[in-house]
Amino acid sequence: GATARRQARVPHNMTFGPEGQLWMAAYDEQSAQTRLLCMQYDGSYREVVQLKGQYTGRPMAVAGDKLFLGAGGHELWEITTEGAIVNRHKLPPAAEARLADIAAQGNLLYLLCVDGKVFTFDCRTGQFQKHPVSFKTDMAATIKVEENGNLWLGGRGVLLYYDRETESIIN
Repeated sequence: GATARRQARVPHNMTFGPEGQLWMAAYDEQSAQTRLLCMQYDGSYREVVQLKGQYTGRPMAVAGDKLFLGAGGHELWEITTEGAIVNRHKLPPAAEARLADIAAQGNLLYLLCVDGKVFTFDCRTGQFQKHPVSFKTDMAATIKVEENGNLWLGGRGVLLYYDRETESIIN
């Protein structure tokens, strides 16, 4: 149907969940709130949880059978498909900026902070580690991981490629 101005839900981050459904952090223009939504198989949306704070972008990814959400502040949430927060993982102190994006490969998450720092999170052990590809910027935006562990990182005025085998970065 037609979208009425200032009455739309605006998706900012999306991922396919553990059961194949589309999950999204969507800003509701009518209430000025960001909500975690799950699209049902019939095309309707199920509101899972209202997300606190004014930040509309909430990066998310699936690792194994777990859904992870970059929460406001410096937390990585592990949530159930019902919206219950199973674990709140505090980012390491070196992660001074909020999360910009999350990429997953197997049981490993790659976390990109807005300032260009990159961390990995092992979903099995719950451990964070700073990644050597970290770079300095004022607006990192996206990270993608290839099957072999090579990374693509993008942001304002920058697109980097990290070769895991040679540990080299190509601008």
